[in-house]
Amino acid sequence: MHSKTQAGQSSMGECVITVRGSVDAYEALREEVRLFAAEEGYGRDFCGQLQLSLKELFVNAVRHGNRGMEHLRITFRFQASLEANGPVLRVSVTDCGSGFALADLADPTSPQFLLRSSGRGMYIISSIAEIVGVERHGPGCTLRLRYAPY
Repeated sequence: MHSKTQAGQSSMGECVITVRGSVDAYEALREEVRLFAAEEGYGRDFCGQLQLSLKELFVNAVRHGNRGMEHLRITFRFQASLEANGPVLRVSVTDCGSGFALADLADPTSPQFLLRSSGRGMYIISSIAEIVGVERHGPGCTLRLRYAPY
């Protein structure tokens, strides 16, 4: 499920986690991410924000990407690096869905959507991480994100 490789001599690394597309697989993902974040030395507050966004990403991939088909997989790739402005965490989430266009998503802060019980996932994610892009490919879709760990 999990593989980690070190990049060079620094503590910056990479982690790939593949889980089944079922809601009960989230706990395994959460624990693997907790371990990766601890290895990278991320602060407690950032780890909480990372976990919140990953839960939303996971739920979206299960419900919308894989359409609830539990035999389909979801892959999370984490790449920690040090850039000119400080540490960066790049995350990609790949599911088996046909993808979506960010511009087509409804604004959950619009009055007509305020009382809906769902539809805020990408809004929450974008408040925590920069959404770099969505790529559709063959049998799936990859959402790419950029975090600034603290």
